[in-house]
Amino acid sequence: LYKSFREKTDYLQDFGSRRFLQPVMVLALTNFFFLFVRFQIGESIGVSTPFHVSGPQMINGYAWFVYILLLFYLFFYFTFRWCKNEFVALCLVTAEVLLYIAYCDWWMYGNWWYNSVLLFVVGLWLARYEQKLLEVVRKHYIKCVIIVPLCAILFFGLGEYTEPISNFLGITYVYQVGRWVKLVSQMLAAVSFTLFVFLLGMKIKIGNGVLKFMGGITLEFYLVHGLVLQVFGYNESVESHPY
Repeated sequence: LYKSFREKTDYLQDFGSRRFLQPVMVLALTNFFFLFVRFQIGESIGVSTPFHVSGPQMINGYAWFVYILLLFYLFFYFTFRWCKNEFVALCLVTAEVLLYIAYCDWWMYGNWWYNSVLLFVVGLWLARYEQKLLEVVRKHYIKCVIIVPLCAILFFGLGEYTEPISNFLGITYVYQVGRWVKLVSQMLAAVSFTLFVFLLGMKIKIGNGVLKFMGGITLEFYLVHGLVLQVFGYNESVESHPY
């Protein structure tokens, strides 16, 4: 988004049709399939209200990504349209994303709604200082490619096993503190892992016609994969899911 904004003249003029049309159309189509399947298997059907104060209620429970994507596009569009100073605009978008995270945490949304969205902000700032950061990374590449994945493993473990680790270390804390330790660890794990993939991409190039085609329809795949769970979820093992 940020690189296109800087490099393309009048980038925001047709921003709506460029960025909103495809996700909305794909979401509407996949919601139709989910409605049909849920009706066939006898599940209750309602109206999608993803940002309801009492928690999200959606036809497609796996479509959280699209709603957040569209919301963040709105953050970017209105902020950069009204604010002429790019640095200030980036700070404002950062604040808006942090407010979104606070909102989800306050209303106890599932952590997948906000534990990776910090990457949106990270991407904007990396795009602004891309050349300077690349110079540093190239200069210290070996150190980066060792430290970054270790951070990803460390933070993933801390986010996944917060309670066992704290019990092992004899650390006691209130529930709210534990939730934020888990959340921040998951955020840092997501950022570290993504940066590691980026580092590998600087040295390793992977690609073919199949991957190129699949890469062009990742949104569709993501929104449809939940149908498999809806239709065949009853085959999950009883041991792992006693219900």
